[in-house]
Amino acid sequence: MNIKKLVCMISIGLCLGFGNQQKVSAEVSPQRIWGNNRYDTSISICKNGWKDTSDYAIIVSGKDFGDAICAAPLAKKYNAPILLASKNKLDNQSSKESLSSELNRLKVKKVFIIGGKGVISDKLESEVKKKGIQIERISGVDRYATSIEVAKKVGINNGAFLTIGTDFADAVSAAPIAAAKQMPIILLPNAKSTKELESYIKNANVSKAYILGDNNLIKDDIVKYFKDAERIIGKDKYERNINIINKFEKDINFSTTYLSSVSDYADALSGAALASLTKSPIVLVSNNIPKNVQEFLNNKLDKMYQINILGGEGVVSTNQLSKYIPISNNKYVSNTLTKAYINNQNINSVKNKSEISFNFSTSGFSKEDQENINKVLPYINNSKINIVAKTNTNKEKTTSDGEIDITIDVAGMKVDTTAWVFADFESNEPKMLEIVKIPKILSDNLPEEFKGKEYMVIDVLNMNSKLADNEELDNVDYTKLVKFSKEFQPKFIELLNKWSQKWNPGIECINYKGLFALNTMEGKKYVQTYEFKLDDKGFKDLISNTVNNCANDEESMNLIKEFIINTIDFSQVPNKDEEKKAVEEVFNNIKDNPKEALKDFNNFMNIIKDLKILGNKGIDITYYIHNGYIIGESGVVDLQLDLSKIEKMMSNVESNLPEKNKEDIKGLIDIVIKYSSENYDINKPVNVTMPELTKENSFDYVELLKNSMD
Repeated sequence: MNIKKLVCMISIGLCLGFGNQQKVSAEVSPQRIWGNNRYDTSISICKNGWKDTSDYAIIVSGKDFGDAICAAPLAKKYNAPILLASKNKLDNQSSKESLSSELNRLKVKKVFIIGGKGVISDKLESEVKKKGIQIERISGVDRYATSIEVAKKVGINNGAFLTIGTDFADAVSAAPIAAAKQMPIILLPNAKSTKELESYIKNANVSKAYILGDNNLIKDDIVKYFKDAERIIGKDKYERNINIINKFEKDINFSTTYLSSVSDYADALSGAALASLTKSPIVLVSNNIPKNVQEFLNNKLDKMYQINILGGEGVVSTNQLSKYIPISNNKYVSNTLTKAYINNQNINSVKNKSEISFNFSTSGFSKEDQENINKVLPYINNSKINIVAKTNTNKEKTTSDGEIDITIDVAGMKVDTTAWVFADFESNEPKMLEIVKIPKILSDNLPEEFKGKEYMVIDVLNMNSKLADNEELDNVDYTKLVKFSKEFQPKFIELLNKWSQKWNPGIECINYKGLFALNTMEGKKYVQTYEFKLDDKGFKDLISNTVNNCANDEESMNLIKEFIINTIDFSQVPNKDEEKKAVEEVFNNIKDNPKEALKDFNNFMNIIKDLKILGNKGIDITYYIHNGYIIGESGVVDLQLDLSKIEKMMSNVESNLPEKNKEDIKGLIDIVIKYSSENYDINKPVNVTMPELTKENSFDYVELLKNSMD
């Protein structure tokens, strides 16, 4: 069987296979946002959510949380981070990070200080003012009065949360929800209301009040002041945390979920501002999580694509947490990325916008060659390809259509074209057509019989049978291929999940980079970002370790063998038994003696050890994940070609190469490819209009090939 045929069929099979929604692994890869102490953690949280600048910041006490616990809604109103400080100085509370430097990084213009001078002194306020930052202090005679002053600043139009002011667990539970809904958190004493509260309630006309706790926590004589009050209760702080989240489940996005200590509120205090950016809940945990919390987490795991732990191991232990929820032990691979990748394969309709640019540089050539190269480089550098695409598929992935607008900008010329793709594997006569609109610049150079025609049609499934060699790629039982692919995919997904848990590339190349405000075609979105980064050595290690690990994994090899053999089976070519036998022999050799089977591969990897494939920029790609989908990516790939070393390597590989062909080749070529890609309108209606084709306006690509062969 021709290798092109096999590759094509394998590709079709894989594309068809991602049909009905596949179940992904429940295991999670939590990311920890932490520092050496609570002050460092607050700065880490800030860096996680505020990558660029912020006009506003909120400073609260890192020791006395009474005033600070109501700050989250104010932080959301001004899109500001919450930063912890000591009483008297900006920079004596942190063992590693600098609050002063963080304010500089953010380029803050105004700071809100929450609490009186007893918790944040005039001295610290003066230090902030010296940086040219405006100060507004919000405080009252006590924590209860301070919460009312903050409420006045936030506004009461959407309602309010009322919680006890002596234990902050309920306030932490409500904080991200209150922030996202712009509802202030008002602290209440247990026994009776205050004059300030009574006066405020009478004048503010609170539309809706959520009372956190029963009569044992907040007395009924306080509730009576509200026209519309609703209690959210629970037997303990864990249950109230869950009940608060469940009450506002429709307003919450579980795709990013935060875990915080039930007893140490400092990290959750800063984390509430971060969680509010994505309408995420904060679930309170401890080293001995009650059963109802365990059940809640496990019931929501399929919605949780990103779990962030607020604070260090001393606050929330990963080992203890792993007893209650399934945590991946693979430090090399993020389960979040694996899930997002699988979710992307299950998308039924999507639009995409991409840009690719190229830059070339050279060195080490002879003077004459370099001069000639320098004449060409200005024309090809900064070349760009812009692509706007939209695609539809049915749920089973057996039919699809797509439209792709392409603009190529090179050497001062702009070439525009559009391509359409149509596939139907449900009918008795399967089709896969690609239609390309001929750019004018190319149309003028076509053979006479094709000039003036708008479209070129590529009949993918029948192309080879139309050519002279009469390869019968179209003689494939696509009904069986589709059926097999659907049956195969659950196995593939299961293997992918297992592989992601044990895959060992030997290097840490995937890193969580935190939350990022991304401007998209659908507006600003807060996305979780992951960076995939490799230098030249890491790239080779990744390839070598992956191939060797896969070859030694019997389950992986069996699945690959099963797919290839079945694909050959559907080809219906006369010699398919010989083809399958050859595949069996290859895989049996690998199974019986993987070291020997991989000898040539490992020798090759050893030969290219000193051949630099990646330039100084290496591979650096950032993935943007939102609601469980990869909605975008951007990055750079820096390729390097050292012609002298390549020539020497080829001499080692082909030692019998005639001496006269072993020319002294010199020169270094560096190719930097930058790209960005965005997916939008995911699973929303997409309209693709295929062009009407006639003999007068189109021609078959095969006819053009035949013409060029004559």
